[in-house]
Amino acid sequence: MTSSTRAKSAGTEAGDGRFRWGPLAVVLAPVFTVGLDVFIVNVAMPSIQRDLNTSSAQVQFMSTGFFLSYGAGLVTGGRLGDLYGRRRLFMLGLGLFVLASAVGGAAPSAVFLVGARMAQGLGAALTVPQALGMLGLLYTGAHRSRALRAYALTIGLSAVLGQVAGGLLVQADLAGLGWRTVFLFNVPIGAAALLLTPRLIPESRSPDEARLDLPGALLVTAAAVALVLPLIVGTEQGWPPWTLAGPPLSVALAVVFVGHQRAQGRRGGSPLIDPALFRERSFVAGLATVVLFHAAMASFFLVFTYWLQRGAGLSAFHAGLEFVLLSVGFLTASRFTDRLVVRLRHQTLAIGALVMSAGYVVLGLTVSSIGEEGPVLWLTPGVVVAGFGMGTVLAPLVSLVLADIPARNAATASGALTTAMQVGNATGVAVVGIVFYGTLGTDTAPQAYTRAFTGSVALLVTLALTVVVLVQFLARRRRGRHAQPRTLLRSSRPSRPAVPGPAVKPRTVTGHERPVKALVLAGDSGTRLRTITHSRAKQLVPIANRPVLFYGLESIAEAGIEEVGIVVGQTASEIEEVVGDGSAFGLRVTYIRQSEPLGLAHAVLVAREFLGDDDFVMYLGDNFVIGGIAGLVEDFRRLRPEAHMLLTRVSDPSSFGVAELDHGGNVVRLKEKPEHHRSDLALVGVYMFTPAVHEAVDAIKPSSRGELEITDALQWLIDQGRDVRSSVIDGYWKDTGNVSDMLEANRVVLQSLERRIDGEVDDTSQITGRVHIDSGAQVRNSRIIGPVTIGADTVIEDSYVGPFTSVDHSCVIHSSEIEFSIVLPEASIQGVGRIEASLIGRQVQVAPSPRAPSAHRLVLGDHSKVQIRP
Repeated sequence: MTSSTRAKSAGTEAGDGRFRWGPLAVVLAPVFTVGLDVFIVNVAMPSIQRDLNTSSAQVQFMSTGFFLSYGAGLVTGGRLGDLYGRRRLFMLGLGLFVLASAVGGAAPSAVFLVGARMAQGLGAALTVPQALGMLGLLYTGAHRSRALRAYALTIGLSAVLGQVAGGLLVQADLAGLGWRTVFLFNVPIGAAALLLTPRLIPESRSPDEARLDLPGALLVTAAAVALVLPLIVGTEQGWPPWTLAGPPLSVALAVVFVGHQRAQGRRGGSPLIDPALFRERSFVAGLATVVLFHAAMASFFLVFTYWLQRGAGLSAFHAGLEFVLLSVGFLTASRFTDRLVVRLRHQTLAIGALVMSAGYVVLGLTVSSIGEEGPVLWLTPGVVVAGFGMGTVLAPLVSLVLADIPARNAATASGALTTAMQVGNATGVAVVGIVFYGTLGTDTAPQAYTRAFTGSVALLVTLALTVVVLVQFLARRRRGRHAQPRTLLRSSRPSRPAVPGPAVKPRTVTGHERPVKALVLAGDSGTRLRTITHSRAKQLVPIANRPVLFYGLESIAEAGIEEVGIVVGQTASEIEEVVGDGSAFGLRVTYIRQSEPLGLAHAVLVAREFLGDDDFVMYLGDNFVIGGIAGLVEDFRRLRPEAHMLLTRVSDPSSFGVAELDHGGNVVRLKEKPEHHRSDLALVGVYMFTPAVHEAVDAIKPSSRGELEITDALQWLIDQGRDVRSSVIDGYWKDTGNVSDMLEANRVVLQSLERRIDGEVDDTSQITGRVHIDSGAQVRNSRIIGPVTIGADTVIEDSYVGPFTSVDHSCVIHSSEIEFSIVLPEASIQGVGRIEASLIGRQVQVAPSPRAPSAHRLVLGDHSKVQIRP
């Protein structure tokens, strides 16, 4: 890694936590113009055809030639950036794209223009994959999430606004250039990005020394060409035999490509795409979904544009205005998709595809009804509905498809999905073009274009409905209750988590990467959670009916780490009993005894033999981080500083370790629980270290608290001039060391709960919202408003259970009200008017007493008995 990369990476997220817009704008500007160029030509196509006297095959090639060279080169382009420098390939591809755009704007013939379009696609294939890689380097934590959301929005808006921009540019006829401005438009934007890139974007590349998988690159390119090329020229040439052989050949080449990638992986080579991705049903289904959706969208843009201009006789400008209405539907949908995804997950895509197909049907019926001379205003409902459906699918599509992909494979999977988008665009234009141009024939009358468009609608609707079917295969596969094995628990009833943990798909570590271990600290006595922790390890107190420790172990497994050392103290037997050997999480666990909690650095000291000379992540077992740590581990593997810590802003820094950053975002000072603080940046309980930390731990002395502080070890590394980095996260984090934090973490987890009723609910009960009732539970004459989870064999009768409440197994709630609370196993709450914001321990009995306030806040230890007035 170059020194410039190290300096810039630290500076992108400043000490004040502000988001840096400059580098993001430079990266996304070419992405926007590339996305715009995919569709901007559609509106200009009738003018191009008229001016250059093009054939129907040449018209299709102007769209599909770009799609083909772009889509076929994306995976290879991304790999070239890894090997030879992402900034270098970004600038090389952008330069080619700008040059090809200038050539296209001056094209004297259709053949010349087709060549320019294919050169544009090749330049785009070198540019766009580097964008994701550079954003991953420039931004970390919540800033990275923000940057990636901006990337997704840029892609979506460029697709929709391409039609509008094309119409405006053609109508404006700047300097008498007409349609040529849609190509020349790219030149000043691309040139500005080229000038700013060296100033704002550092160079970076993959740390490994692998070579380009040239056979793989040739195979994937050949498969794409064999699929799309025959579809484009088949109609024009009367379907000669070689065109019919194209699609089967494409499938065969794709199979050979997958086999070649697997062989590369077995030999320790560097495949273009990790073969493990092809074993993920959801990923394979996701690729197919992306292809079909983009086929349905891109082909609609082309044939609808042709009908607007050739059938309805609109100018390019007025045809572009119709797509303004489509963008209204698109942007409106994008405002609601986040809430839909929380409730419906992948079914959001199915709903969007259904809405999109409904819009197509309405448009087809409207066009058939009004003909060529009817008022185009009548098209508005169909256009807006179609746009709403597109926005509902496009906004969450990539994130949902990639939801189960390990962080290591995220960039490769994103490249594969982008390739699928372009193949879908090309295939859709080609396949729907067969119907459109086949119906049109040689007839150029407006009525012929109406027949061609309405004849294409049936195929467009079929493509959209196929997306609905494919989406059903995107559901996350789970391993049931793997994270809490019943055989490891000693209780009268098995503790069944009402919220099953996600299936852990560990990241595959290749041979050239250094091993990374995990050190999980679970020896703290948990004084802030007394009386609960008098009889139970605080790391095993449940969030959504699952021990908080389990969430951390799953995050570690998802980051591709297999070797885990758990530092245990007085509660060692309980933790060992529940976690076992770690195989339920895909981990190999070693238990490390710490006589008493003498500081985080002391835990590193006692784990020295286990850690050896390996890099490791240190994770506090009672911490809760939404989104896991895969991104942190990925950054550490790539950059490998001596230490990397997570920071977050807190209201009371005196309760945490605090970091001070300079104006460049570099850590300059650390202090453990300072009385007077100069920063509100607290250390999250997740750290990455190289073996250099052992030297620091040996050098420090116990603090005034009598503990070896990890902040002192980090400060020693900083003072020695070592590379110590930090990431400020804006996402959700909790140190679940007290009741309020436990309740808040419980609330966050329950927000993503999926509705599932496995227990018995009688007819007099009302269940509203996301409620999970485990098998064996009974609900009688009660009202439950989610999100709520209820464990096995629990009985709720004549009661109200309100939002953000977790009730564990074998509990009884009778004639009572409770909300925003956690109830541990075998607790009994009977005849109580109302309980809120409470943590009820194991086997606790809560019953009426003669007097009490109408609402109660309780923290009850195990085996407690409390009397409360009803």
